[in-house]
Amino acid sequence: EETFQKINNPKSGLTLAEILENLSLFKGQMIIQTLFVKGTHQGATFDNTTEEELLAWLGHLERLQPKLVMIYPIARATPAEDVEKISPDKLWEIAQRVEALGIATEVYN
Repeated sequence: EETFQKINNPKSGLTLAEILENLSLFKGQMIIQTLFVKGTHQGATFDNTTEEELLAWLGHLERLQPKLVMIYPIARATPAEDVEKISPDKLWEIAQRVEALGIATEVYN
């Protein structure tokens, strides 16, 4: 939840739990797109490629069982200056972990 809030900065009070609950209503008939990123914004450090974050994300995917997961790095400038693009090798490593769950995966660079 903490990383979700740091990266997405929702203004409406939206929580990750609410999103996951609503996604579960699709019963797997969905495509999940995930942007992987690390950096600092307004003094807050974030990195959704850490082992802890990946395990949580993989757990959500395992429960949701989407028909496809699309994995992305940042592709253009962001409002935060200190944001790093995740390497293609790391994205493919993440994709292999998703595929090990039996979920089709695509990586975009």
